[in-house]
Amino acid sequence: MKSINKICLTLILVCFIIIPVIAQEKKPLTTPTVTLKAPDLVVKEIKCGPGNKLQFTVVNIGTGPLPSGWKAVADVLFDGKKMGFIDLSKPTSGDITPPGGTAIYLVPFDIVKLVAVRVVVDATNSIKETNEENNVMTAKVAPCEKTGLPDLKVVHTDHQPAGEIRPGQVIRFSVTVKNFGTGVANGTVKPDGSTTSNGYMIDLSLHKKPIGDPAKPHILPSPYIFTEGMLLKGGRISRTVDLAPGASKEYSTSVEIPKDIKPGEYWIGVSLDPFNKVIEGPPTGEEDNVVNHGIIIK
Repeated sequence: MKSINKICLTLILVCFIIIPVIAQEKKPLTTPTVTLKAPDLVVKEIKCGPGNKLQFTVVNIGTGPLPSGWKAVADVLFDGKKMGFIDLSKPTSGDITPPGGTAIYLVPFDIVKLVAVRVVVDATNSIKETNEENNVMTAKVAPCEKTGLPDLKVVHTDHQPAGEIRPGQVIRFSVTVKNFGTGVANGTVKPDGSTTSNGYMIDLSLHKKPIGDPAKPHILPSPYIFTEGMLLKGGRISRTVDLAPGASKEYSTSVEIPKDIKPGEYWIGVSLDPFNKVIEGPPTGEEDNVVNHGIIIK
């Protein structure tokens, strides 16, 4: 009987003391999780702001601040077309540097019609974030203020030296444009010197007969020989300024007449806003964007 009791006592020790100790020794050690603090930038809101300018809000929803001396940009697209980029370190108000920081950006892109606006913050991945998959927001944005529309018109043309022109001659051609509308006509060069494709240009083309509206872009031929409706070499005036209501601006450029052109009467067609970047209104809208300047080739 004593032997049986000893065996039972031994089994109890094995089951309740020795086995648990062995199992505990084999249990893998766990390393405490360390959470690194990092920023996380997201676009909170996209809307039409004062003056029908695009406005968007960015928030740092991360647990850490942006690094010292940080630089980052946001890409802006209208209907899938890139309009430009915005320096996120220069907000209109607010600051996204600290965790929870919010900043508002009122940017120089006009909302002139209903458009799908896409904003991509930290588009160049300059900031290491906790989540790199939440940097994009798209929203439909419509004009929020009633504003007048511009109405562009060519009011004067001239070529120098005056008189008949020889084949192959380079002449100086001048065009004066005036805004007869009640809204600003956007050019391609802004007051701060930056450029945008979302502004009017001027094409100078060569024709045997006068041309009419609507204005359209022309093509420079290669080789440079006379072709009906050709864009003259030097004939695209691509750097233009904003024109306020009632304002006018003279543009001048050097254009080359093709060497193979035959003597006779020709027309230099002046196409204003050929890419239709400026939405125009009263009094004449898009119906007066082409004029013709007669020349004689001797």
